[in-house]
Amino acid sequence: MRKDNPISPWATLSARRFACNVARGRSRILHGTWSTLNARGIARQGMERFVISVVRSAVIELDAYVHSANPVDDISEFLSWVRQRRMAPPTSKI
Repeated sequence: MRKDNPISPWATLSARRFACNVARGRSRILHGTWSTLNARGIARQGMERFVISVVRSAVIELDAYVHSANPVDDISEFLSWVRQRRMAPPTSKI
């Protein structure tokens, strides 16, 4: 996905703006500076759920990568592996 692409076909939010919002929200959650009195946009609870799901997904992907044929201890290799895995057609289990 390119930085100016929408995050989904029906969204007006760009990937860049989404990433900035996530980084800002993550920082506010981690540093305890997110005010619960004047929430705007996505609620803190929604951001917390999103961050938890991303971390959980990364751990699951990393575990699968470690058990793959030729894992390399390099973030670029890992991210390429994840990208290829997500783009691969699903395998049928009959």
